[in-house]
Amino acid sequence: MRELKLIDCHLHTNISPDASKNVTIEGYCNRAIKYSLAAIAITEHIEINRWEKEKDTFEKSMTENTLAKKKYPFLISGLEMGQATQNFEIAEKITGMELIMPWPDLTFF
Repeated sequence: MRELKLIDCHLHTNISPDASKNVTIEGYCNRAIKYSLAAIAITEHIEINRWEKEKDTFEKSMTENTLAKKKYPFLISGLEMGQATQNFEIAEKITGMELIMPWPDLTFF
């Protein structure tokens, strides 16, 4: 019988507007260990129609995730893109190589 591995692929830290202000990557990682999750994904909100205001949020999230992965290799960097159909040009720029290259393991949800 195969072993069932549990993961959570939809977590927001205090960077996202709909998350509690006391939620951190470190806290999620510690809970993942406590509950024996195989992996977790931090998927911060990035709204296409507010990209110019939110690109710093994207950079901050990816930087924090990259640093945390050194300690927690089961951490997945994700991105929850809202309203991508509102501006295809910006959506393509965000998902294009120029922004993803620093974070080759970025996953889109």
